[in-house]
Amino acid sequence: MKNIPLLILFLFVFQAKAQNNLKDHIKAGNNTSLNLKSRIESFHKAADILTNTNPDSALIMLEESSALIRKMTTVDSLDQVELNKLTRARTYLIQGLYPKALEYAQQALKISEQLKDKNLIADCYSVIGQIYERQENNVKAEEYHKKALKINRVIGDSVRVATSLSLLGNIYGATKRHIESLQFYNESLKFINPDKNPVQAAVAYGNIGYVYYELGTIESKRENINKLVVSSYFEKSLASTDSAFTIFKKIGNKRFQIIASLNKGLVYNESGDYATAKKWCQSAYDAAAELKIPPLRSDACDCLYKSNKAMGNMEEALQYFEIYKQISDSIKNTDNERSMVEKELNFNYEKEKLSDSLQYAQKEAIADSQIQKQRIGLISAAGIVVLIVLLLVVMIKGKKRSDELLLNILPFDTAQELKKKGKAETKNFDSVTVLFTDFKGFTTISEMLSPKELVTEIDTCFKGIDKIMGKYNIEKIKTIGDAYMAAGGLPTTNTTHPIDVVMAAEEIILFMESLKQERIKNNKPFFEIRIGIHTGPVIAGIVGIKKFSYDIWGDTVNTASRLESSGEVNKINLSGATYDLIKDQYQCEHRGKIEAKNKGKIDMYFLVGKIQHA
Repeated sequence: MKNIPLLILFLFVFQAKAQNNLKDHIKAGNNTSLNLKSRIESFHKAADILTNTNPDSALIMLEESSALIRKMTTVDSLDQVELNKLTRARTYLIQGLYPKALEYAQQALKISEQLKDKNLIADCYSVIGQIYERQENNVKAEEYHKKALKINRVIGDSVRVATSLSLLGNIYGATKRHIESLQFYNESLKFINPDKNPVQAAVAYGNIGYVYYELGTIESKRENINKLVVSSYFEKSLASTDSAFTIFKKIGNKRFQIIASLNKGLVYNESGDYATAKKWCQSAYDAAAELKIPPLRSDACDCLYKSNKAMGNMEEALQYFEIYKQISDSIKNTDNERSMVEKELNFNYEKEKLSDSLQYAQKEAIADSQIQKQRIGLISAAGIVVLIVLLLVVMIKGKKRSDELLLNILPFDTAQELKKKGKAETKNFDSVTVLFTDFKGFTTISEMLSPKELVTEIDTCFKGIDKIMGKYNIEKIKTIGDAYMAAGGLPTTNTTHPIDVVMAAEEIILFMESLKQERIKNNKPFFEIRIGIHTGPVIAGIVGIKKFSYDIWGDTVNTASRLESSGEVNKINLSGATYDLIKDQYQCEHRGKIEAKNKGKIDMYFLVGKIQHA
């Protein structure tokens, strides 16, 4: 599982301006005595209100408006078509259907640019930015949010400016630029009238609360933890989040109440008050399930998993872990991401080449004619140019693909150094935390499976562990047979690597337990895992000529391996060095000095769990 993303509140200007009675809008939309435009606008306002509270009903309202739009002339309906598509994009975004959301947002942007309406263009940029934000493509998200902010500052609409500032604060927070994030949120408050726009005020308070939570979490992971500073950050976080929750509850915005509840759960989890955390996260989970909002339901599962695990409710923790996996697989997968990229490329092409549908039809006809000529072998000078362009495209795509493959093998910094210099220097790291895993009885179980089944099962295990490593910013080093090796604190050094690796190890244990239960249900053999962890200095670099491989060496690596082999199934075996770095936050069972092959006696500890603070 990954961390709950920064408080992403899908705030839009037209929502702030459409707070009239929902029933009145629906009634007006169905009133045949009104003109078509008035009825369409009423359905749009109703959909806008429903988007955050009942997305399915919002789509019904949009279908009603679409039926009326089809009765209008093309020229008169263009602005209504844009609003319909943009509201659809927002609704699909909330439902976690990102490719659909991007498709409709891009269509809306194209129409807005034809209309030359700056307000609508800025709104489209905001929606597209949030789609990328939710997909964790923060570079693209920042790009679109800055485009929106630039236009909104020119327009001079304080509500729109505040919205863009808040969204940029999200991106800076998600990329760990917390001070800049707070600056954006605090600036947004200057543009907000809390009496006229209580939602925006609550958004700012909620986001500020989340940043303080992040700062408190970072401080709690430092080697020389300052408990007073941590407590201060968490207190500020709860105070701001309480302000947000109170406003959202008062105005009846259930979606935003869920997000505020999740943030309160996060803070209480980190503070060690797991019972209170569970209460808030359970409330968020139930509401997200009722409103059918998968991304928030997934975030609630993450929160409930952590609080239940900390309280020793392993069966309940496993239950929410399973639900989390199911939701994550449905809203974020390779096909989803590829579809987004394809739509982005197609949109950019159409935007540059096509100005309207007539021009598009003309170009299609010309293209068909050229194809027919090529089929009978009439290759002209223009055809040669096309071939050259195609070759260049293939070369560019090939280079992009090779870069992707290189990054799949090597860390980013190492890959960049290799591309620039043709080689990468080995580096010394004074402190990293190395993790080793392997499966108990691997040889015996492998004999019970066909080769295909064995490879599939190992692949499933390692893919799951890969995701966990990515979540905690841990570098996968390699796999050897059934063994998996990773390290925290490199290639970019940090001080949180002991805690990061221990948290990842806990999640691996739970992940493997979930796979075990699935295999038992299907009456199939299953793997059980041992984990060893040690902290110390290593040397890292690239080995090989024909097949590059990023690897680490040193006594730390050997010790971590021995800790794994000296461990027990479903337990995390720590060295004394790692224990000293996490003992303020984790309870451990001292095993004493245990003989390890070729290492002599080593101080070893079994991880018990996170210390619960009063």
